[in-house]
Amino acid sequence: MSKLIKIFLGISAFVAILLIAMVVMVKVFVTPERVKAVILPIAEQALHRSITLGEVKVGFFSGIELHDLTVGEPGEKIPFIAADRVVLRFQLLPLLAKRVIVDEVILERPQIRLIRRVDGTLSINDLLAPKPGSTPAAASGAPPVTAPGSTPAAESASPQGKPTPFTVLVTVAQIRDGRLSFVDQQVNATTELTELKLDASGISSDGTVPVKLAARLQGAPLQVEGVVRPLQKNGKVRIDLQGMDALAFEPYFRGKVPGKLSRLLLDLKGEFDLQGRIVTARGSLEGRELNLFLLALPTAPLQNARVKTDFDVSFDLDRDRLDIASLAVDFNGLAARLAGGISEVATTPEVDLKLTVPELDLAMLKSALPPALLGKAGEIDLAGTLRASASLSGSFDRPQQMLRNGEVTLEKVQATVGGIRPEIDGRLKLTGDQLQTDALNVRLGDDSAQLKMNIRNLFARPLIINADLTAARFPIEALMGGAAGSTVNAGGGQVSSGAAGQAPAVGKEIGPIDLPVQASGAIRIGEGGWRGLTVKNFLADYELRDNQLNIRRMTGNFAGGSFSNTARVDLRQPGLAYETAVNLQGVDMQSLLPALAPAAAGSMFGKLDLQGNLNGSGTRWSNISRTLSGDVALVLVDGRLVSPALVNGFASFLQLPDLNEIVFSDFRGKARIAAGRAEIDSSIQSSRLKLFPRGTLGLDGSLNLAMDTRLSPELAARIDQRGKVTRYLVDADGWTQLPLLVSGTLQAPRYGLDPKGVQAQAGRVLQNELQRGLDKLLKKSQPQPTAPTDSTQPQPAGTGGPAPQQAPPQGEQAPVSSSQKLLEESLKKVFGR
Repeated sequence: MSKLIKIFLGISAFVAILLIAMVVMVKVFVTPERVKAVILPIAEQALHRSITLGEVKVGFFSGIELHDLTVGEPGEKIPFIAADRVVLRFQLLPLLAKRVIVDEVILERPQIRLIRRVDGTLSINDLLAPKPGSTPAAASGAPPVTAPGSTPAAESASPQGKPTPFTVLVTVAQIRDGRLSFVDQQVNATTELTELKLDASGISSDGTVPVKLAARLQGAPLQVEGVVRPLQKNGKVRIDLQGMDALAFEPYFRGKVPGKLSRLLLDLKGEFDLQGRIVTARGSLEGRELNLFLLALPTAPLQNARVKTDFDVSFDLDRDRLDIASLAVDFNGLAARLAGGISEVATTPEVDLKLTVPELDLAMLKSALPPALLGKAGEIDLAGTLRASASLSGSFDRPQQMLRNGEVTLEKVQATVGGIRPEIDGRLKLTGDQLQTDALNVRLGDDSAQLKMNIRNLFARPLIINADLTAARFPIEALMGGAAGSTVNAGGGQVSSGAAGQAPAVGKEIGPIDLPVQASGAIRIGEGGWRGLTVKNFLADYELRDNQLNIRRMTGNFAGGSFSNTARVDLRQPGLAYETAVNLQGVDMQSLLPALAPAAAGSMFGKLDLQGNLNGSGTRWSNISRTLSGDVALVLVDGRLVSPALVNGFASFLQLPDLNEIVFSDFRGKARIAAGRAEIDSSIQSSRLKLFPRGTLGLDGSLNLAMDTRLSPELAARIDQRGKVTRYLVDADGWTQLPLLVSGTLQAPRYGLDPKGVQAQAGRVLQNELQRGLDKLLKKSQPQPTAPTDSTQPQPAGTGGPAPQQAPPQGEQAPVSSSQKLLEESLKKVFGR
């Protein structure tokens, strides 16, 4: 037999003897009775709790099995720990020295119950506190590992103080299929970890515990992995929690949420580092399927919303301070970031933070926020990008004073307002309670303007705004509420348009409007468009105070002339209330009419001067026409009236088919507007016609005018070639005077003889006949000629004339002369009426 074989057989024999010796020692030395007699007193002394055991089994390979282990809870009926089976595995070599060193503990299906009492203390506080005068290692019951056969550095002691052969030096601890219940008596809530699996392998002598945990927290999957040092109160773990229902923790935030939370699932992924009294956390917390009814916004509940927070924060418990290296919040795609610190967290928080909105796509607001929260803003179809930053400093007790300074940058921001869609670029700066900008660029189509704005008193009411807009070229109609039903976008062109001149749709009136704002400024535009007109040198000074808008001055040039207006609008009234003074000089009617009344375009020409003072209320025509009142005076020179309805009707009545237009040198008129109609007194002078319309023109287009009409001899001859009738109607200038009545509407006028005018005219004819008879009688007795008196001269109807004859006695009718009958019948015959 070779030497090598002999060595091998010797070693094998030694190992066999050693194993046999170990088995014998286990059977003889580690008995169930000895385990109960030694371990139970040691455990009870260490835990200060009563412990009961069921069956105890000991095996060479299986170790010590403790069945039905129960650790009581002082003052509680429910035990602190109850386990179906506890396995204690021991080291084999120390058995030769009659020592049992337990280095592995396995708990199977344990039920662990922790309590936070009403006073805030934990039921395990006595276990966590280190014993006076002990080192961390000694307090943990984890002495340094000793070599087999040597004297251990520390030994477990019996209750009587005598050393025992049992030493607990745990390096591996495991929990299988356990349940941990945390009973919080402060808020009357219970939190549970179920399906708990814990593996703490490699526990070192200094109390370092590597931890790998898997469980379900209130039913949600949870994984924890890291290292903890309970006695040193430090450690570092990674946590992964998916889909936890936040409502399970409702007792902790009850009364702290400004509304009713009906749904929220939480996902948490993070790394948490505890160093003494400082906790550092990095990771992300996401809330899904958020359904929240806000008391302050009952019409704008959050439904199926998503909130995600990426955090890198540190909390110092001793200083009561939260330091935020980075806190990024994303709400339905709307992102913001915070950095800085919050002190006095538990009492009155004081903040020193910087808020950043890195890049906000405004088009996302409509899908990210509840429609009711956006209100009317949701209808303006926002687009573009916004970036913002702000410094927040101060106490939560005074939130309005926390915003110190900041900056907002707008890039291609668009919104549809009043039928237009401007695009805005620029930067706004916040300093204290002021927000200002030196030059916001406002673009509409190919035109642009610069807006200089300053807003003060941001955190109080009213806001005080000063805004000046300056442009070389800009559409003025954009500042007046849109282009007559059209929508103009920032890229130029029209998106949609309505019928020109179409009456506003019937609906609820605007107002009353209560704006907590005071505003003033000026608008200066070198050239711009207004309802198809080119306006130059436009200037408007405005002021808004106490919800009354005052246009102190509005001037400019358009349609070959100029305008100078003032206005006041009271926003506090339903439909608003307004008064205005209008002054037009030398304005071309041919250009103006399409802008003011598109349906009347091309019906009147000439140069217009107009002065008017108007007041009223309403934004719907039905209300405007009912409330509008005021006085208007106008002069129109070198013009033409080409209205098909008015001119053709007039020409048809006079049997002048070739009279297609009325050319005049002067058109003067005055109107007093009230109760939905205008009382007018006007005159039209031309080489062939003189018209004196007087009466009422309804704002609905109705007509009731007595129109004293004078025809030139040329026109009169065309009507009555022999002069059988018109010779009785000749005035002092040789023009024929006709009393007409215009009724119907502007679109369908009706012309006829004015009965009152005819009667007055017939009376004057009779008077002239009597005068001629008297003259003949006087000529017979006195052949000297006598000059006729002024009373014999014809007078315009309704403008004066000879004194009326005495009315006949009551009950008698005035005699109807043959001349009057002849005049009436002749006029009807001439005009076919």
